[in-house]
Amino acid sequence: KWFCEKCERFTASVQFLRRHKFCAKIKQKCKYCGQEFLKKSELQIHQNKNHYEDVMKDPESEKFECETCGKSYVQKANYNSHIRHHQAIDEGKFTCPTCDKKIPNLYDIEVSHRNVA
Repeated sequence: KWFCEKCERFTASVQFLRRHKFCAKIKQKCKYCGQEFLKKSELQIHQNKNHYEDVMKDPESEKFECETCGKSYVQKANYNSHIRHHQAIDEGKFTCPTCDKKIPNLYDIEVSHRNVA
């Protein structure tokens, strides 16, 4: 393992260490507040937490929109999770024994009937 003294992280090879050190010089800057990040993913998390409304209004920001329901996401991981939710419903992973409604997980069956009762 190869060690980066600057951020105290290990890499699997010397090539990864070189790339890591090069990428560390290229900081990702938040255009809303100027804060800098080493990784694009860290910048996205920051913007999602602190500048969500600005990001959603910004026509230049990357968004992931669900073709099924139109809901938009700033982070691809959240979008993918949302898509899996739709797929679970479409596949009928769980069917409510009371109302025959297709539901993506067992928790939603409890919630749906708790709200009805």
